[in-house]
Amino acid sequence: MAERDAEQIQRDIERARAESNAGQIQREIEQARTNLANSVDQIVFRTSPKHIIDNAKTSLLQKAQTPKGKAIIAGAGALVVIVIIRRVRNRGDEH
Repeated sequence: MAERDAEQIQRDIERARAESNAGQIQREIEQARTNLANSVDQIVFRTSPKHIIDNAKTSLLQKAQTPKGKAIIAGAGALVVIVIIRRVRNRGDEH
């Protein structure tokens, strides 16, 4: 009878360990799901067209405030003015 009690106790211990391991595995699965959901949300946010456009606008505005950016804008503006003047002069020559 003592052997049966010892065997039963051993089975109970093994069952408790298995249940504990199953609970731990379940918690790890839930944590992995949460992490995956967060990662997917971040990917969706980072690849959304609105987010990409907002980042591009912010970046361009910051670059435009630097001395180099201001020089590029001034150069582009001067180029546009030159093109417009040439077109107006060429149009005057045609008539």
